[in-house]
Amino acid sequence: MASLAEIARARTRLDDADIDHLQALVAAWSLLSDLSFSDLLLYGPTEPAADTFVVLGHTRSATGHTVHHGDPVGDVVRSADRPLLARAYLEHRRAVGLIARRGTAGTGGDPTVEEDVGLPGLQHRITVDYIPVCRAGGTVAVLTRETEPALVRPSSLLERRYREVWERFATMVTEGAFPLERSERVGEFREPRVSDGAVILGRDGRTEYVSPNALSALHRLGVQLNPEGRTLRELGLDDTVVRRAFSSRHSTVEELEVGDD
Repeated sequence: MASLAEIARARTRLDDADIDHLQALVAAWSLLSDLSFSDLLLYGPTEPAADTFVVLGHTRSATGHTVHHGDPVGDVVRSADRPLLARAYLEHRRAVGLIARRGTAGTGGDPTVEEDVGLPGLQHRITVDYIPVCRAGGTVAVLTRETEPALVRPSSLLERRYREVWERFATMVTEGAFPLERSERVGEFREPRVSDGAVILGRDGRTEYVSPNALSALHRLGVQLNPEGRTLRELGLDDTVVRRAFSSRHSTVEELEVGDD
């Protein structure tokens, strides 16, 4: 299968710097997908007028259901069929709408359906959040968060916290602040996923939220204190990685160990 760079060079007019930015986004977007409980797709315009877009990438969440059971990478969509996609790109602003398979019962005349298009492999209506991907002051692509409205249910505290963090990242993508300019490599370890456990730290380095899986991981590290409102150092853990992340403003990676084992 062709890579993002190969598709972009063959079917868009994106320059090398734009492609590098999108590759960095795709390298880090598993985190965003997990936080949003949704599929993420990346659309690049095939020409400056943005009459058509090509799907440059797709990822599925490890925390939610997928809405794309096939592989949409390489598919081309027309702006006439996806007006909100074109609007997000040309006007550099987020938009939200519904799309559905043509002929799906109940979509005709529904004022909530802003777009009614046929998508291969799509069986139901889906909610789409369109996020302009900015670099150097301009929009180079559009990131979409796609999920079925039927899957939306009363949110738990974990879901609310994760979606709050997703919104922060989405804003950073629109402002050109994400992906980060530099990220430490995971090395021999696999890329961590949100489902492994997540701890949200405030500006002062104190925990604002600890997911259930993260709490279990802290217990395995010997932490018995309630972590809420405490720093890693106060929990008996090395906080070097946190201080390094705050000072460098880059993604950092570290393996924490406690005891002799």
